[in-house]
This record gives sequence, structure tokens and C-alpha cells, in this order.
Amino acid sequence: MAEINKKLSNMLTKNDSGLKNMMRELIEEMKDELLKSVIHKIETLEGTIFEKQQGNEKLANDVKRLEEKLNNEKEEKQQLKMEMTKQHIIHDEKFNELEQYSRRNNIRLSGCVDKERETPEESVNIVLETLNEVTTL
Repeated sequence: MAEINKKLSNMLTKNDSGLKNMMRELIEEMKDELLKSVIHKIETLEGTIFEKQQGNEKLANDVKRLEEKLNNEKEEKQQLKMEMTKQHIIHDEKFNELEQYSRRNNIRLSGCVDKERETPEESVNIVLETLNEVTTL
């Protein structure tokens, strides 16, 4: 024990390079361990960031694909709307033709006053009176 005390006191009182070297080695070991730990954490974070970037790219591609699909559906909807409008116009024209066809044997008389709820006989009398007036003129 006395010998250890003597060596320690020699080390403390003298500028012994052994203590300095021992301290340097200890600090180097601590620095290396800390550096390894930091490098490991950085690598872990880089891996996580890479995975997140991959996920973001996939989501961006999905959004782009859905936007394209939506645009295609909008175009289809617009085309269907135009086709319906064309069909409606054609339907209206055919309906008008049918109405005209159904009236082709009808005669329109001006000067005849229609009364609400008149019987067919009353209508015939009004037409005959109107025609008699016109023919006498």
C-alpha cells in the first residue's frame, strides 16, 4: 500500500506523462463511444426519413392518379350532358312534329269566342254563326 501511495504521490507531484496518457486514452474511448452512439442515431433517423419520403412519393402518385381519374370522369360527364342536350333537342323537335301532325286536319277560326264549359252543340252553333257572318260580308 505504501508503494502505491508513493507512486500516486510521485504522479501527482511530478509531471508524469503516464497520467496524461491514461487521461487521453480515457477521453478518446469516451469520445469514440459517444461518436458511435451519435452515428447510430443519425443512421436510424436517415432510415426513418427515407421511409417517410417513400411513403410521401407513393401518396403523391396516388393523388395524381386520382386527379387524372376525376378529370376523366368530369370529361365523360360533360360529354354525357352534351349528348343529353342533343337528345332533348331532338325529342322536342319530334314532339313538335307530332303535335303539328295531329293538327293537320284542324281548322283555326278567328273571331269565335270560346266560353268555358260549353257543350259541343254550342260550339257548333258559334262556328256556324261565325261562318255565316263571314260569308255574308
